[in-house]
Amino acid sequence: MQIAIPLIIVVIVLMVAVIGGLRALSKREQARQQEVKHLHEGRSLTYEVVPGQDPADVIGALEADGFHAVERGSHVLIACPGDAEHYRARIRSVIKDVPLGREGEEASRRRDVSFVDEYRDL
Repeated sequence: MQIAIPLIIVVIVLMVAVIGGLRALSKREQARQQEVKHLHEGRSLTYEVVPGQDPADVIGALEADGFHAVERGSHVLIACPGDAEHYRARIRSVIKDVPLGREGEEASRRRDVSFVDEYRDL
């Protein structure tokens, strides 16, 4: 009994800490998505992630090149600091260099990269 009460207190404190940490991460991601949506409205490109490609790899490559990007389902929304048309070729090049496939599989490079607005116009 003497050990049970401190153990319960430790478990409760750990649970509160984990819940608080998860809430902070969730709020940070929501804030980031809002930033991309509101600050760059009309100045963004949407890339549909192809099967076998990890969206985190695409986002990591884009962020390494200086772009803000967020995952939205099977799409990656990329915020452009100016006119999206000006950055389209550069972003296409960055995404093209992201390998397809998972670890342990043969990785290939995406040959043609298109954005949602390009194939919706067809």
